[in-house]
Amino acid sequence: MGVCYGMSIMLTKMSILQFYLKFLTTRPRLRMIIYVSMVIVVTYSFVTSFEWLYACQPLNKYFDLTIEGSCVNPTKFTVFNGVMNVVTDAMVLFFPLAILSDLHHLPIREKLAVTGIMMTGGL
Repeated sequence: MGVCYGMSIMLTKMSILQFYLKFLTTRPRLRMIIYVSMVIVVTYSFVTSFEWLYACQPLNKYFDLTIEGSCVNPTKFTVFNGVMNVVTDAMVLFFPLAILSDLHHLPIREKLAVTGIMMTGGL
């Protein structure tokens, strides 16, 4: 179940970041930052989604604590996953501000409207 959850979050963030790339034809530095963000999202998503495979030795101890063996502290994985989700969510939420800062030709009211529409994912 955790694998499906982690992969769905990853694919959602990747699709939003891919959408942002369509707007960036003249800003190679920001494109590179988005590509780096994509690598970070994929890496931590795979690590946290499949952590249960390596959390306990033997694997059966993950489901039955009476079995002899050892497990890593699950709190560390949970905290790492939470911190990474918050950081990448904030990046995805605030990328539109950087993308739309180039719209100097738009009136401020329209620029705010477009920014608000692109940031609705934060709700």
